[in-house]
Amino acid sequence: MTLADLSLPMPLEHCRDLALVYSHDAAVALYELQQEHGDWRNVCYGRRLTDDRWMIDGEILSAVGNGGTYGWVSSHMDSALMSQIEIVPMADAVALLLPDPVM
Repeated sequence: MTLADLSLPMPLEHCRDLALVYSHDAAVALYELQQEHGDWRNVCYGRRLTDDRWMIDGEILSAVGNGGTYGWVSSHMDSALMSQIEIVPMADAVALLLPDPVM
């Protein structure tokens, strides 16, 4: 399933066990959209995965509708980019996180 397949925003209780996983190119596009349309007080950063993809916590899906904290996602992201962002179980994404260099 991809971001393009979803009806946004989603209820928070349906988002908690999900993650958004995407390529480096999609990460760059998301960063640029956030810089242009986002709010500097609510910046969303992805975490790098071992397979060189990136992830964001699925809870963001509850705030992407019109008027939401991340409303720019649904109003400015094109369907081609949305179809590049996979929705996966959080456990699958967490299993791919890079090791913490401090630990």
